Amino acid sequence: MNITARSGPSLVTPLSVEVPINLATAKRPSKDDDAAASNPGADEDAGSTSRLPTYSLTTTCADYWKKTFQDRVPQHGAVTSNWREPSPSEFRVRSKKYLTDSVKEAVDHPKCDLVWVDVFQGKKEAFLHAAARRDGVVSHFHALYPANELFVLNIILPGKPEVTYVNYFALRTPVTETEDSAFGRLWRAFLDGSDEFRNARLKLIPRIVHGPWMVRKAVGSKPFILAKALPIQWFRGKHYLEAVVDVSSDAVARKVTSMCRMCVSSLTVDIGLLPEAMLGCVQYDRLDMANATPI
Repeated sequence: MNITARSGPSLVTPLSVEVPINLATAKRPSKDDDAAASNPGADEDAGSTSRLPTYSLTTTCADYWKKTFQDRVPQHGAVTSNWREPSPSEFRVRSKKYLTDSVKEAVDHPKCDLVWVDVFQGKKEAFLHAAARRDGVVSHFHALYPANELFVLNIILPGKPEVTYVNYFALRTPVTETEDSAFGRLWRAFLDGSDEFRNARLKLIPRIVHGPWMVRKAVGSKPFILAKALPIQWFRGKHYLEAVVDVSSDAVARKVTSMCRMCVSSLTVDIGLLPEAMLGCVQYDRLDMANATPI
């Protein structure tokens, strides 16, 4: 389903997210799985088959999920075509020996698939707890994979129109297969623990890929604990955790966002979230905010 395009500024922003999980052995979907994915009710045992499909060499993670959901989730075609999963190797995270040698290493595999990116415009109150939206991405995803867990990052941006970017990441293997590992235990604690526990561990890594020098300087590239800069609202539901970050709540963040929105046609940004490992990554490439889905 498409929504009529309107003129307006565009946004180029890759985003990457990291959270504690040890799922490096996960498989990704292939073309052979497309038919099954297009029919959520086809497999009565979908809840017991927690691994996501395996991708072919010619089908990327984002391409697969776009094909899966593009007829189920209302979104302007120009928005869908301009978000994707970038290479996680562009991000460097602490190695296992970082405390002794201070060496960082490139990310090999994200622990989650980027399933979808919603771009909404409307009133801020309507943006909260996007995962609970009726007939939304989470409900469609769990019709396919009832047992798989999702991490939802909901970023509310100030300005006119006020918009939110809701990023959906799916664990590629069930936590039950990795719960005895250090990452598995940390993920379980992150998912089911207190807000204080989550706030102390969720970090963000910004990376301006393309953009004016002024924006590069303002945004920086050092990891930081997200909750120390912006308040986070957490919503825990069945098989999902949603983090809502309201950028308008901080004066400095509002100024940086305003600066970015003035040059979005030439701006590309990567953002990574992590305590221990890359949860996932997403790229926004010249996303026109005027094409955001009204809610």
